[in-house]
Amino acid sequence: MNILHVLFWYSNGIAAISPFSHRLSFDNLPSEIQQLRCKVNFKALVFVPHIRALGDALVHRLRYPPGQSQASSTDYLRETTDQNGKQNPQKFVVLHLRFDKDMAAHSACDFGGGKAEKLALAKYRQTIWQGRVLNSQFTDKELRSQGRCPLTPEEVGLLLAALGFDNNTRLYLASHKVHCLTNFGFAALLLFPTLSLTTSNSLYSRYMEGKLGFPHYETSSP
Repeated sequence: MNILHVLFWYSNGIAAISPFSHRLSFDNLPSEIQQLRCKVNFKALVFVPHIRALGDALVHRLRYPPGQSQASSTDYLRETTDQNGKQNPQKFVVLHLRFDKDMAAHSACDFGGGKAEKLALAKYRQTIWQGRVLNSQFTDKELRSQGRCPLTPEEVGLLLAALGFDNNTRLYLASHKVHCLTNFGFAALLLFPTLSLTTSNSLYSRYMEGKLGFPHYETSSP
């Protein structure tokens, strides 16, 4: 698309493109052409160096969390530091827990919060969607049996534990605002004592604070 004339005729030098969607695949195309298009798109999507550097900085902060205040034993400290006193990289899990209020309300599920919670979510559902929610026609038992209910933080913790993640796993909870975190978060903390609620904004702000020391990542804790 030729936008040079747009940039030339407007003093601010900015051209806005209306939102659009571009599917990875098109109908009625041979599968080998679809595969080629996907491969070309994948190869073409390369982040510029400063974006890659920022990504490396964020991952570094997750692997090397400053301070181990939650560690309660010297054995744990020995495991996370080498002979030179430097902290060893740690494995971690970043979980995007989609359990916001709008998701909980839209699901029309019962999360064990009693009548007060059900009324609050129903009121929110009526305000946002005017009651037009498909799940509202099903009973709580039907919603659960059909897999229509999002997992609570407690249920996700049990799932991760069943998959083999132990309580030494550093778990980062990446969510905007978890619905009823005070109710469900305690059980998750028992399963994962090093659970940390963090956001990309908090990581990025700390990265910017320590940017003068980059690439040594001299930043403080999220």
